Amino acid sequence: MTSLLDRPEDAVSATSMARGFSAHLKEVSARQTDRLVIFKDNQPVAVMMNVQAYQDLVDELEDLRIEAVARDRLTGYLTLTPGTGTLDSRDRHS
Repeated sequence: MTSLLDRPEDAVSATSMARGFSAHLKEVSARQTDRLVIFKDNQPVAVMMNVQAYQDLVDELEDLRIEAVARDRLTGYLTLTPGTGTLDSRDRHS
């Protein structure tokens, strides 16, 4: 979890969050900060981030998942034919 908190100013205690929620919400929604990591008992328990930043993160994760599935399917479907340097489907070799 070390990468969760790159900048100490992104950390906020749960008590501080409760007392200054409106100010913290404005800070995040205006994108003055990428995220706020909320700590309770010196442990990270939540992250508050801007909706667009969250959507960008979800979109990127979905793109990576699709890419991984496509790569796995392609690797499973295609194989290099020994000695020819060409790609053929595995079904032709069965």
